[in-house]
Amino acid sequence: MKKIVIILGVLGTIIFGIYNIINNDDFLKAPLTTMISILVAIVLSYFFTQRKTDDRRKMEKIDNLLYKIQDIILDKEFIVVQDSDLIVHRSIANKIKYLKDNAPCDLKSDVDRLEDIFEDYRLFYGEHYMDKDYMEKSKKDLLNYVMKFDDVCDSIHMRLL
Repeated sequence: MKKIVIILGVLGTIIFGIYNIINNDDFLKAPLTTMISILVAIVLSYFFTQRKTDDRRKMEKIDNLLYKIQDIILDKEFIVVQDSDLIVHRSIANKIKYLKDNAPCDLKSDVDRLEDIFEDYRLFYGEHYMDKDYMEKSKKDLLNYVMKFDDVCDSIHMRLL
């Protein structure tokens, strides 16, 4: 797509230049530099605009992934011990890994905090999930992990703006 736009811009400039050469005897005295300037401006402006669009699209993907994670952890069933928890935990861990691999440098520390909080949650969960009574009594502790995690996600959302 980028190449097509650049090629069309170059061809349009060349056609416009040829037209002016044929119809304007004084064309090559000064406007050649103007044509080169226009050509450079077209290419550079498209390049920088496309680069910004790519960055914005990447930030949207990161934002959407954070929302997916939040939807999972904020579900009331998340802190209830179930057979499918290990699959859900693995999915969240994978999503955090994707964030870590793709987040810009200024968000790395926040993603590391997410990873640490979730690992603490998984450690607590892994040590006690067999004792359903203990887990029932520990809902506040589990909810505390979830709220910390959610707060860091919200912080990242705000920094992505």
